[in-house]
Amino acid sequence: MSLEALNGARTFMRTVAWIVLLTFSTVTISPGAQALAQATQAAPAPAVALSALKEQAPPAIERMQRTLAAFHRSGIRKADHDTTRAALAQLRSELEIEDERARSELAEDAQRLGKLRLSETMQQRHADAVARISAGSTQLHQDLTRFSGLDKTQDAHQAAAALTEQLQQASPGRPEQTFDPKSLPFGGATYKAPAPRTRAEQFAGTNLRSQAVTLAATDPSFLSETEDAQLTDTVRTLAAELRNDPVAIYNWVRNNIEYLPTHGSIQGSEITLQTRRGNAFDISSLLVALLRAAQVPARYVYGTVELPIDQVMNWVGGATSANAALDLLAQGGVPVTGLSQGGVIKTARMEHVWVEAYVDFIPSRGARNVVPDTWAPLDASFKQYDYTAGIDLKQAVPLPFDALTLLKEGANIDLAAGIADNLNQNAVVAASEDYIAAVEQYWANQTPPGTIEQLLGTKTIRARSQPVLAASLPYRVTARASSFAVIPSSLRHYIRLLLFNSAIDQTLDSPAMSQSISLPALSTRRLGVTYRPATAEDEALIRSYDGTSITRLPAYLIRLVPAIQTDGVDVSVGPAVTMGADQRWQVTLVQPGAGAVHVHTYAQLAGDEIVFGLNRNGVAPTLVSHRFATSTDTSAAESLHRIALYYWAEADLSNRVLGETNGVLYQRLPSVGVFTSPLSVIYSYGVPRQAFYKSRQVDISRSFVSAIGKNGASAKDFVITSGVQTSLLEGRVLEQASSAPQGSGISAVQLLIDAGNQGIPLYSLTAANASALLPQLSISSSVKSQISAAVAAGQTVVVSQRAPERLDWSGVGYIMLDPETGSGAYLIEGGLNGGELGDCQEQRSPLAMSLRDIVLSLMVLGLIAVIIAGSGGAGTAAAPAMLAIMAAGLGLTALTFPQTASAGTCGSGCHRGRIQAQGGGLQASVAWNQATPLTLAQGQALLAALSAQLTDRQRAERAAGFAGAARFMENAAASGGVCARDIKSSLSFPRGAQIRIDIEVREGQAFTP
Repeated sequence: MSLEALNGARTFMRTVAWIVLLTFSTVTISPGAQALAQATQAAPAPAVALSALKEQAPPAIERMQRTLAAFHRSGIRKADHDTTRAALAQLRSELEIEDERARSELAEDAQRLGKLRLSETMQQRHADAVARISAGSTQLHQDLTRFSGLDKTQDAHQAAAALTEQLQQASPGRPEQTFDPKSLPFGGATYKAPAPRTRAEQFAGTNLRSQAVTLAATDPSFLSETEDAQLTDTVRTLAAELRNDPVAIYNWVRNNIEYLPTHGSIQGSEITLQTRRGNAFDISSLLVALLRAAQVPARYVYGTVELPIDQVMNWVGGATSANAALDLLAQGGVPVTGLSQGGVIKTARMEHVWVEAYVDFIPSRGARNVVPDTWAPLDASFKQYDYTAGIDLKQAVPLPFDALTLLKEGANIDLAAGIADNLNQNAVVAASEDYIAAVEQYWANQTPPGTIEQLLGTKTIRARSQPVLAASLPYRVTARASSFAVIPSSLRHYIRLLLFNSAIDQTLDSPAMSQSISLPALSTRRLGVTYRPATAEDEALIRSYDGTSITRLPAYLIRLVPAIQTDGVDVSVGPAVTMGADQRWQVTLVQPGAGAVHVHTYAQLAGDEIVFGLNRNGVAPTLVSHRFATSTDTSAAESLHRIALYYWAEADLSNRVLGETNGVLYQRLPSVGVFTSPLSVIYSYGVPRQAFYKSRQVDISRSFVSAIGKNGASAKDFVITSGVQTSLLEGRVLEQASSAPQGSGISAVQLLIDAGNQGIPLYSLTAANASALLPQLSISSSVKSQISAAVAAGQTVVVSQRAPERLDWSGVGYIMLDPETGSGAYLIEGGLNGGELGDCQEQRSPLAMSLRDIVLSLMVLGLIAVIIAGSGGAGTAAAPAMLAIMAAGLGLTALTFPQTASAGTCGSGCHRGRIQAQGGGLQASVAWNQATPLTLAQGQALLAALSAQLTDRQRAERAAGFAGAARFMENAAASGGVCARDIKSSLSFPRGAQIRIDIEVREGQAFTP
């Protein structure tokens, strides 16, 4: 994991070529696959039956909803009325078939219950569900008959809204996530700490009031473990290695642990030791833990101190101005103010924490700790650093193009109207390939070989090893509030979880569960919620499916209980609910001095596997590696926890590179998201009849940073680019964990780029143009409502005119930005501030996977290059949000993120792709998404099905394309099939033609014999 291991390595240089900006349209395949791709003339593909591949359409009720909603949105026209009636008649026939299948499956459930001889309670659940489904079916068919008999279009138009609502209740689907446009999840600090208290009496009335020390130095509390000062094996081992010597312990902590400018106990001693960084509280906790492990009494002291401003500027990260240093501390929650002399800030006054150790001070000052006699003051957090600047690649390898200029070439852009069409994304990528080649050559020519530290610059603690303990602190103490053996709760960070069983319960503030956990006490443990069988009968029913090929559980029969757990150990257990029932988990982050800085409700279902992915002050790669080295857990919850660690570690690495490259001081603030294996539910007239697992989701409700520009650099630009990076990561991290192809994961940025690649216009909506642009959007009413709320709140919204075509997902990605601060929301259909990736196979239990550790630092050089390319090189004028997002996102989509799952692409459990008819204004496609490789016969059947979608003219225009595609499939089959890993993009037939047939093998294997 060390950066030094990468220095000068030739393999590292070759990695760079894949890290930076690959083309979207160029086909890159292995020599074997290239031979298969020779486009030769062939007869059209034979018409093979498609029954084995027919995609399962959405339930008839869902398609009825869409049909009626479209009719209700349209004008009152007789033609629309007639078309709707005809469509509903066809869907009603399909609904009757689905109803009959449901009755058959319910009968099978009854037989299983009989064989298991379960209680009358379980039998009654079945009877109640059958009755509800029967009544719902009868009522809906009656209402459909009534609707079809309405002759007046106006009457039918009015009835459509009520019928749509009825259909929604019959098949509700997963609940949409709520969103508050006034609380954007990605952004900079919104809380700044107040000025510090300056007199002891100002702490009166708090648990920090000035008081005499009443406990004797020999009180056992000064040697005890606490939730902040954890006496773990690693702490005890280190204390022993330091000979249990208080002077050596102090020197080691001071010289090895980096200070972070935040406030309050948030990590605890164990994480601080693992990552070798922390704020003043966490560094003090590590010092206290080591001293207590060495049997040296130790306590915390809190008060207000005054420090020279030049030393504070150095201490917080190398700020270039006094105001920047003070602002960074205040954004981190530290009560601080500047004191001026002659109009110039000379001193920083701040509330601070340090340590006192009871040692043999007279006369040895701790060097010989024989008979303790004095509380000696120690501050291991305050220190100075030496900084070296990184290599300025912008100057070393000048960028020969401007990304925004290239993006606009040949495009149809009306900035006044807020519309951009035909953005030249390929030109940006092609030019960037030349740039990365130049960067690679420059780096290879470094003598001696270049290092990662040279790229980013270094920050080194000015070590100082004292033979004895100092008699005083290195600053002036103006108010001593208190000393304590245990950090007060008011100076500690917490996460609070509330579970509401319905929206009404939440409105009434009537939670079913409530749990508060301090973040230092949580330490490195996983925090999550798992749902388990409520009774032995529920468990017996679930286990009765073991050894069968059945992948769906009868949700309506099963009761589950939610358990809040840390590393799989119950902390709290809630009341039983039906599998698939709505569950609203409210997450609150509590910060010292600020109170509840974040409150968000996640709409989940009973049965979801949920992990709360926390990021305190940043997730270091060492924290990820330690988890792999120490945990042997193979559960779905642990898989999600490791995905969360990867996500935050990669996000923080990206932010570090972004800050170093653009001259911005950056500090992670407490952030949180949920990482889930969500339950998929099939409803029959409101009854959750069947349930299974088939995807993973990421939903980030808070990703906050403090950011201060150095020498005029823009913190706002940093926040926007950081948001784009971390949005893309929401899909990328799921791809890494599943060994899925890049681009297959869903995220807001990925969907916008997909839309641009498919020629779909992008819209930038504000309060000034929303009334004109909203009617032009072919998107869901729920997304339109969110956009309306956002622009009313003064935000800019970027969205595609319609959803791009995807293999296994439907919906738009959209971004909401605060034009003043750069804060934003990066949303996908359904309201997630996050990403999603589906799996090919349904499972009865939450999805688990085997992950491996990776070297995150391999991404560094590529990140620098794409940041330079995406920004146009240096100091470009502010660009419209829509174009800035696309410029930043284009390079990032081409980053080769390291895979965390070891399975090869061809051996994937998922095989998917599509065949498209492109060009000339046509976009028709057929897709496959299955657990077994696509055979030649199946591929030929898909090709025939695509041909059948076209008109005679469209088919004739693509005769050569169909022939080339058919020949490719035959040649592939002759070689045993083709793997997705050998095809980096789509294959076009004829190659390079505008009117063509494209084949995409996105994952797994295709065209096997």
